[in-house]
Amino acid sequence: MEQIYIGDINIIIKINRKLLNFVKKYDVIDADNLVACEYILAKKDVILIKINDFYFIDIDSIKNFNELNNIQHYIEENIESNLLLKEENNIYDPFIGQLFVSNVKQLTNKNEYRKILK
Repeated sequence: MEQIYIGDINIIIKINRKLLNFVKKYDVIDADNLVACEYILAKKDVILIKINDFYFIDIDSIKNFNELNNIQHYIEENIESNLLLKEENNIYDPFIGQLFVSNVKQLTNKNEYRKILK
Protein backbone atom coordinates (compact mmCIF):
# COMPACT_ATOMS: atom_id res chain seq x y z
CA MET A 1 0.00 0.00 0.00
CA GLU A 2 1.36 3.44 -0.95
CA GLN A 3 2.10 5.93 1.79
CA ILE A 4 -0.53 8.63 1.64
CA TYR A 5 -0.88 11.48 4.08
CA ILE A 6 -3.48 14.07 4.88
CA GLY A 7 -2.73 17.56 6.15
CA ASP A 8 -3.39 21.27 5.91
CA ILE A 9 -1.68 23.74 3.58
CA ASN A 10 -0.85 27.16 4.99
CA ILE A 11 0.45 30.31 3.29
CA ILE A 12 2.83 32.86 4.78
CA ILE A 13 1.27 36.32 4.50
CA LYS A 14 3.66 38.49 6.52
CA ILE A 15 7.21 38.31 7.83
CA ASN A 16 8.64 40.36 10.68
CA ARG A 17 12.09 40.92 9.15
CA LYS A 18 13.61 42.35 12.33
CA LEU A 19 12.55 39.32 14.35
CA LEU A 20 13.61 36.94 11.57
CA ASN A 21 17.08 38.51 11.35
CA PHE A 22 17.41 38.42 15.14
CA VAL A 23 16.41 34.75 15.32
CA LYS A 24 18.82 33.84 12.52
CA LYS A 25 21.71 35.93 13.83
CA TYR A 26 21.57 34.76 17.43
CA ASP A 27 20.16 31.28 16.80
CA VAL A 28 17.67 31.95 19.59
CA ILE A 29 15.47 28.93 18.92
CA ASP A 30 16.29 25.40 17.84
CA ALA A 31 13.25 25.17 15.62
CA ASP A 32 12.09 26.70 12.36
CA ASN A 33 11.68 30.43 11.73
CA LEU A 34 7.88 30.51 11.59
CA VAL A 35 7.94 32.45 14.84
CA ALA A 36 8.71 35.52 12.69
CA CYS A 37 5.83 34.87 10.27
CA GLU A 38 2.10 35.32 10.05
CA TYR A 39 0.29 32.66 8.07
CA ILE A 40 -3.23 31.53 7.31
CA LEU A 41 -4.87 28.26 6.37
CA ALA A 42 -5.06 27.97 2.59
CA LYS A 43 -6.46 24.45 2.19
CA LYS A 44 -7.69 21.95 4.77
CA ASP A 45 -7.49 18.14 4.71
CA VAL A 46 -5.39 17.83 1.57
CA ILE A 47 -4.19 14.48 0.27
CA LEU A 48 -0.40 14.52 0.25
CA ILE A 49 2.34 12.27 -1.03
CA LYS A 50 5.70 12.31 0.72
CA ILE A 51 8.55 12.58 -1.78
CA ASN A 52 11.60 12.36 0.47
CA ASP A 53 12.56 13.39 3.97
CA PHE A 54 11.93 17.06 3.20
CA TYR A 55 8.93 17.50 0.90
CA PHE A 56 5.29 16.67 0.39
CA ILE A 57 3.22 17.22 -2.73
CA ASP A 58 -0.46 18.08 -2.86
CA ILE A 59 -1.81 15.52 -5.33
CA ASP A 60 -4.16 18.17 -6.73
CA SER A 61 -1.11 20.16 -7.89
CA ILE A 62 -0.04 17.42 -10.30
CA LYS A 63 -1.97 18.18 -13.47
CA ASN A 64 0.17 16.34 -16.01
CA PHE A 65 3.43 14.51 -16.60
CA ASN A 66 5.25 17.81 -17.13
CA GLU A 67 4.53 18.75 -13.49
CA LEU A 68 6.34 15.58 -12.36
CA ASN A 69 9.36 16.57 -14.45
CA ASN A 70 9.29 20.05 -12.89
CA ILE A 71 9.16 18.59 -9.40
CA GLN A 72 12.12 16.33 -10.12
CA HIS A 73 14.07 19.29 -11.54
CA TYR A 74 13.30 21.47 -8.49
CA ILE A 75 14.51 18.76 -6.12
CA GLU A 76 17.69 18.04 -8.09
CA GLU A 77 18.59 21.73 -8.43
CA ASN A 78 17.44 22.67 -4.90
CA ILE A 79 15.01 25.28 -6.29
CA GLU A 80 12.29 26.75 -4.05
CA SER A 81 8.81 26.03 -5.39
CA ASN A 82 5.34 25.92 -3.94
CA LEU A 83 4.93 22.51 -5.58
CA LEU A 84 7.34 21.22 -2.95
CA LEU A 85 5.73 21.63 0.45
CA LYS A 86 7.86 21.55 3.57
CA GLU A 87 6.47 20.71 6.98
CA GLU A 88 5.93 23.58 9.37
CA ASN A 89 8.98 22.69 11.45
CA ASN A 90 11.31 22.98 8.42
CA ILE A 91 10.78 26.61 7.38
CA TYR A 92 14.14 28.33 7.75
CA ASP A 93 14.17 30.86 4.88
CA PRO A 94 10.53 31.94 4.72
CA PHE A 95 9.10 34.14 1.98
CA ILE A 96 5.73 35.79 1.56
CA GLY A 97 3.47 33.47 -0.40
CA GLN A 98 5.33 30.35 0.69
CA LEU A 99 3.14 27.31 1.20
CA PHE A 100 3.85 24.71 3.86
CA VAL A 101 1.99 21.80 5.44
CA SER A 102 0.87 21.26 9.01
CA ASN A 103 -1.15 18.69 10.93
CA VAL A 104 0.20 15.93 8.70
CA LYS A 105 -1.05 12.44 9.46
CA GLN A 106 -0.30 9.23 7.62
CA LEU A 107 -3.30 7.22 6.53
CA THR A 108 -2.75 3.73 7.84
CA ASN A 109 -5.63 1.54 6.74
CA LYS A 110 -7.97 0.97 3.81
CA ASN A 111 -10.99 2.50 5.57
CA GLU A 112 -9.15 5.82 5.95
CA TYR A 113 -8.30 5.73 2.22
CA ARG A 114 -11.90 5.09 1.27
CA LYS A 115 -13.17 8.03 3.35
CA ILE A 116 -10.68 10.41 1.80
CA LEU A 117 -11.07 9.25 -1.79
CA LYS A 118 -14.88 9.59 -1.80
